[in-house]
Amino acid sequence: MRPFYPNVKRIPRLYYWIAWALCNLICGMAEWVLLVEYGNGNSPYMLAALCAVGLFHFLYLTLLTIKRFHDAGKSTLYCLVCLFLIPGAIGIGMTFAVTIKESDEDNKWGANEERKQFEREADYYRR
Repeated sequence: MRPFYPNVKRIPRLYYWIAWALCNLICGMAEWVLLVEYGNGNSPYMLAALCAVGLFHFLYLTLLTIKRFHDAGKSTLYCLVCLFLIPGAIGIGMTFAVTIKESDEDNKWGANEERKQFEREADYYRR
């Protein structure tokens, strides 16, 4: 759960898409189970459980996307504007364009970890 670590400011593209897909899959299944199993109104805690899963889903994906924007060299404000514009469909394109972009070089949110790892391992493979 790297998005909840405050010291992690950047998330690489591959990690973002894997975490995004897994979060949507797990939360979607949890919400489906809650609705199918407890949706008949017999459970007083069903609505609270649905809200908790939905809130976790929203927060996780928002933090994940903000950190992906940082990795691409964009600010948190730009990310929030894109997320705010998603109901108007223009935000989907703006968000997708940034999330598929290559990782930026070292920027104000930290060093490019993929580049550092490549440089460390390049000497080993050049032998």
